Amino acid sequence: GRRAPAAVGVAGADSRPADLNAFLGFAGKKSSTSVFAASSEVLDKTEKKEKSALILSWFYAQPKEIELVKRIYKKRGFPNVVVVESLVKDAATPRGWYKSFMRYIHGFETPDRPAAPLNAQLSQDFDVVHCMSGGFLNLYLLLSAGMPIRFRSIVLDSTPILPQPRAFVRFARAYMTENGLPLVPALLPEPVHTAFQTARWSLGAFYVRIKHKWTRATRRLHEEVAPGLADPADKWAKVTAMDSALNRYNKLSEQAIETIFHHGPGAPSDTELQAAAAAAWIPPPASDAAQLAGKDGKVVPGSGGAIFLYNPNDPFLNPKDVAGAVERC
Repeated sequence: GRRAPAAVGVAGADSRPADLNAFLGFAGKKSSTSVFAASSEVLDKTEKKEKSALILSWFYAQPKEIELVKRIYKKRGFPNVVVVESLVKDAATPRGWYKSFMRYIHGFETPDRPAAPLNAQLSQDFDVVHCMSGGFLNLYLLLSAGMPIRFRSIVLDSTPILPQPRAFVRFARAYMTENGLPLVPALLPEPVHTAFQTARWSLGAFYVRIKHKWTRATRRLHEEVAPGLADPADKWAKVTAMDSALNRYNKLSEQAIETIFHHGPGAPSDTELQAAAAAAWIPPPASDAAQLAGKDGKVVPGSGGAIFLYNPNDPFLNPKDVAGAVERC
């Protein structure tokens, strides 16, 4: 909700709250400090002169709160900090996903126009990507649209919030309770709330299918996006809308996790866009290959790996979703 990300523990290592400064390694809990240090130790080995960070903010983040996070990163030695806001209306429904995806697709450079500022800004290598709360879904949409974001490490802070109604119902009920509306979740049983939201999402997905069919029929998609992107974008839109309409949200959640954690050469991919896009994970230095090798001897993509910070008692987040993401990662 409208709270700073609950930077707590690493995959359940320490469930006590820690402030953002402690999480980024300035002071406070040893566990929080060591977590960020583990990532920074690898980042310090890179040959880049300036460290860079991409921050995907939490829902309802205020400008002054986002500015605080930027200052902390810059103080920690990241002069290049890019922030992408995560808006509820763009990430909380199938209609929002479609709107965001199409905006990202239309932002690529074409023979008739330059790249949109966001697309140009994100077309770079980042040392760390920090997803806070709904920022996980935002990153999924960006990568699905073929945004050429590359990164060495990823921090998942109070997330993943997965693309399914139950996750957003949990978030909404916690938000209402925290912001002076406890009667709504008290009087409306969660199963009823979830059923209502599921039906609402399905109706929205059918609307998206109709809208997208009209876009295809008028050839607007092929005329307005960069060459080679229309067909894979069309496929993503059709599949995502159909899965949403038919309540196949577990499949969508799996796709979101796969896109973020395995967005690289030879990785599983449900869309041609992902396969054609530049690999998001930057390969580790050769000197780190041995320590990063998995049980099968293959090098783990991404030299810094993934860091999970969450509070097991966070009412906004389902710990089972975190555990599932950790396992898949």
